Amino acid sequence: MKIRNDIQKQKPIEQADSKLDERQMYLPISTVFKEVIKQITAVMHSLESNGVKQIQMALIQKIVGQINSLIINVNAELSPFCLSLSRPLKSTFHSCAVILLTKYYYNEQKKYFDETLSSLDMKKKDFKLYFTNMVDRGTELDKEYAIKLCNDLKEGFIQLMFNDGQDVIDKVVNRSIYLNRQWIQNACDDKLLADQTTQFILNYIRNPRESFKQLFKEKWQDVETKINQELALKKADYISVLKEYFTCMNNLLKEIQKLPSSVKLAGEIFTIKDSNSLSMNEQLNDKKCCLTTLLEQYLTKRDIPSSIEQNNRNYIVSAQAAHFFQSLLKSSEPSDALSKILIALSPFNQISIGNLETFSHALAEQRDVFITELDKADVCFKSVDKRNVYENLLDRVLGCPDLCPCCNRPCDVDHTKMQSKPGSKNNEHLCMSGHTFWAMNGYKFEISEETSLFTCDQIQNNNIVVVGPRRYQWSQFKIEHLDWLFDSSLNRHDLNAVHKKFSAIWNKVGPQLCQEYGMTFVTRNTERASSNAIYTAHHFVLLLDASASMDSEIRWGYLMDAVREFLKRRRELKTDDRFTIIVFSDYAEVQIVNQVVDDVDLQTIKYHDGGTSFSSAFTCVSEVINQFKNKSSVNSVHQNFAIVFMTDGEDQNSFEEEINTLVNTHHSVIKKFCTLALTDRCESIERLEEINRKMNGSFYDIQSPAGLVPIYAQIATSTTVSIS
Repeated sequence: MKIRNDIQKQKPIEQADSKLDERQMYLPISTVFKEVIKQITAVMHSLESNGVKQIQMALIQKIVGQINSLIINVNAELSPFCLSLSRPLKSTFHSCAVILLTKYYYNEQKKYFDETLSSLDMKKKDFKLYFTNMVDRGTELDKEYAIKLCNDLKEGFIQLMFNDGQDVIDKVVNRSIYLNRQWIQNACDDKLLADQTTQFILNYIRNPRESFKQLFKEKWQDVETKINQELALKKADYISVLKEYFTCMNNLLKEIQKLPSSVKLAGEIFTIKDSNSLSMNEQLNDKKCCLTTLLEQYLTKRDIPSSIEQNNRNYIVSAQAAHFFQSLLKSSEPSDALSKILIALSPFNQISIGNLETFSHALAEQRDVFITELDKADVCFKSVDKRNVYENLLDRVLGCPDLCPCCNRPCDVDHTKMQSKPGSKNNEHLCMSGHTFWAMNGYKFEISEETSLFTCDQIQNNNIVVVGPRRYQWSQFKIEHLDWLFDSSLNRHDLNAVHKKFSAIWNKVGPQLCQEYGMTFVTRNTERASSNAIYTAHHFVLLLDASASMDSEIRWGYLMDAVREFLKRRRELKTDDRFTIIVFSDYAEVQIVNQVVDDVDLQTIKYHDGGTSFSSAFTCVSEVINQFKNKSSVNSVHQNFAIVFMTDGEDQNSFEEEINTLVNTHHSVIKKFCTLALTDRCESIERLEEINRKMNGSFYDIQSPAGLVPIYAQIATSTTVSIS
C-alpha cells in the first residue's frame, strides 16, 4: 500500500540547472519516454546500414503497435499495486511518436530537396548551352549539341536500366518462395529437428527473430546473386542498343558525306512560303529544330514527313532530303528496341542541328567514350534498388516484434493486412503456427517445480497461473492481455504435429533450460488434480512478529502484503478455511480468531513494538487449539491446524515447555508447521531450526523483506488436495 501511494504521489525533483532528478521515484516517467524514443529509432533505422527508412504506413502501424505493447507491459508492472498509466500519459507517449516521426519525415523531404538541387546544379552547363543558342542564333553549336545528346542518352540509358532493373528485382523476388515469414519460420522450426547444435536451438528459443534474420540473410545471398546475374544481362542489352544507335548514326554519316549541302544544312533542306515576315535568324533557328525533328523521325522509325510545323509555321522538306532519310529507313533501319528507348527518352527536345554532317561526325567521335562509361556503370542490386526491397522483405520476415507473454513464441500475424494498430480488436497478436511449451520460457509448477509441458491453448480458464508476484485465473490473465489470442487456430492433426515437434526439441535442450531456470526436468508432466479437485481446508494460525526489529514501514508493510497475498490465494482455491492471527512481541495477542477468509480485515492488525517472546506466542497457539479442537467433529476444519510462524529475531529465554506442549498435546491436529525466518538481521538461526525440527515443519530462510510475499504465496497453495 505504501509503494502504491508513493507511485501515485512521487514527482521528480527540480534542480537548479532545469534538470529533473527522478532517482528517488519508483516509476521515473522519463525512462518510459526514453524507451519510446529508443524503440521508434530502432524501427526507423536500417537493419543493415546506417540509413533511415522511408516513412510508410506499415512502418507507422508497427510503431503504434510497439507503443501499445509498451503501455501494456508498464501496466502489467503497475498492476500488483492496483495502478495503471493514465489516459493523458498514454496519449503523450503517442504524441512523442508523432513529433519524432514528423522530424524523420522533414529530414526525408529535405534530403530529397537537396538531391533535386544537386541534380539541377549538375545540369547547369546544359541549360546555359541551350540558353546561349536561343540568344545567339548564329553560333555554330552542332558539336556541343552532339556531346550534350550523348550525355543525355547515357544518363537516360542508365535511368532506364535502373527502372528495368527494379522490375527485374521484383520478378526475381516474387519467384523466390522463401522470402516470407511463414517459410522462414517453418524452416527454422524444421532446423530444430534436424541435426542442429544445442546452442542453435537455445538461441532460437530465446531470440527467435534473430534466428529468422540469420536464415533470411543466408537465403538472400542466393537471391541477390540471381538478381545481379539478370541485371548484368539487362545491362548488356542496353549496351547493345547504344552500340546500334552509334552504328545508325555512323551509317548516316557515311551516306551524307557523299551528298551535297542541300541535304546537310538545315538552311537548305527546308523552305517556307511566307518568309518575309521572319528574320533570317528566326528562320534558321526554326530550320535547325526541323532538322532535329527529321533525324528523330528516322531514329524512332516514324514516317518521314514532307513538311514539319515549327512555331506555328510550316516548313517544307526538300525532296532530296526526304528521299535520303526514307532510304536510310530501308538500308539502316533502327531496331524496335532502339526506337522504343528513344521515344521514351525524347533526347532531341533541347538540341538543334545546323549541319547534319558536322553533328554526326562529332557524335561518332564520342562513341567509344560513352559506351565505355555505360559499361562501367555499377548496375547491381545495391545500386539499382531504390525501394528498400531487402529492408522491407526483412521487416516482413521478422514481422511483429511481440512475443507470447507465456511461451515466448513470436507472433506470426501479418498485421499490415488490417489498417489498425497491432494488438487491437480484429488485429490481435496470435501464434498461428502453434504455441510452444511453457517450460521453454521457464514456467514450472509451484510446489514440485516440475517443468510445465503445457501450451497456451491447453490451459483451462479456471487454471491458476503465476506471473511474477501475481496469481491469475487464466481467464483473468487473458482479459489483461486482450491484445493476444491464445487459443490455437490449428486443427487437431496439426496441433498434434506441433506438440510432437516441441517434445523432440524439449528432449534435446530441456535439461539445460531446467538448470538455467531452476526447474525439475520431465518429459511428461505428472498427472495433475482434475478440475473438480478440492483443496483441503485448514484452520490457519498465522504468528506475526511485531517486535521492535520489524518497526520500519518497509518490513511491516511487506509482511502485511505477504499475508494479504496468502489470503487472496486461499480465497481463489475456494476452501472453507478458518484464520486466526496472533501478533507477538514481548507479549502475544490474538487479533483475529476463527474467521473465514472474506471476513478477515487486515486493517485491524496492529503493530506492537517491544522485545521478542516465543514463549508467549506458542502459549497463545496452544490456547487457540484447545478452544476449538475438543468442540469439533472428526472432519472439522479445526482438526487440521496449519501454523505459519514468522519472525526476524531470536528469543534468548526458554520456550521448550511451550514447544513440547504443542508437540505432545496437539500433534494430532497440527497437520502443517512452517517457520519463516527473515534472516537479514538475524545473527543466528540455530534455535529457529530447532523449533522447526521438533515441529517436523518446513523451514524457509528469507534473505530480505520482499521475499516474504512469494514464500507466503507458495505456502498458501502447498496444501494437499482431495478429489471429489
